[in-house]
Amino acid sequence: MALAWLDERDFEHGRKRLLGEADRILDNVEELRLADGRAVPPELADAINRLQQRLGRRGTAPSTLSAAHRLVLALEGRLMAANRRVPRTREHIERPPGQPVVRVISGGLTWKLLTLPAAPPAGAGDDWFELLDAFVDRCCERWLYTQEQAIRAAREKRDARSALERADTAWTNYWALKTEVEDLRLRAVNPPATT
Repeated sequence: MALAWLDERDFEHGRKRLLGEADRILDNVEELRLADGRAVPPELADAINRLQQRLGRRGTAPSTLSAAHRLVLALEGRLMAANRRVPRTREHIERPPGQPVVRVISGGLTWKLLTLPAAPPAGAGDDWFELLDAFVDRCCERWLYTQEQAIRAAREKRDARSALERADTAWTNYWALKTEVEDLRLRAVNPPATT
């Protein structure tokens, strides 16, 4: 999640502020749905777009209230998953832990965005961290493969833009997982103080 613009000291305050903003937007969406509304009013679409951008997502404009409802719930899920007091791996909204989401890339290409496997019921031990390290190594190999494919596409002057976009997506997925494992290690060593 792209909350890097938040100061480290104010991370939790900023996360809660964004959750409050998402709640207000969700209330508006739900009120309109209860009133049998179907289309998203322009000012509500603008608020949803701004929230997405603040969370580091490319803004999408949902046209129906049903789509807006799912989108805002997904954004809230990302914000709740960023709670540093909960030492667990992130997962895609409405997906079991470890199940990938497929992203469609221009030119008809797709790429699976991986998530780390969930911690075992016994807790986060050395075996689990070894599994996470192996998982991140595999994700790095996937990125290297896409780099090779992008270079080949550029040399052959064959859909290089799509191949480069896939390589960029693979890098972003790899780097997010690598940073997540580092964060999980830090939290395992230094659990956050409860207030």
